[in-house]
Amino acid sequence: MKVLVGSNIPMVVAGAGHANREPAWRLLERVRKGTLAACTSTEVLQEILYRYSALGRLDLARRLFAP
Repeated sequence: MKVLVGSNIPMVVAGAGHANREPAWRLLERVRKGTLAACTSTEVLQEILYRYSALGRLDLARRLFAP
């Protein structure tokens, strides 16, 4: 199974406390470890950049996009 990682997953992980932060983190860890196939799109990345730019928080966007 392959899942689409939308903008909400990395934004919940990077943001302040959220009820879904831990489940979102676990999903990204599974992707990182290779136990879950996932993809995203340039539109998702653009949405994250747009939102964090509007909030004046490009520092969070940099953290999300860092290798």
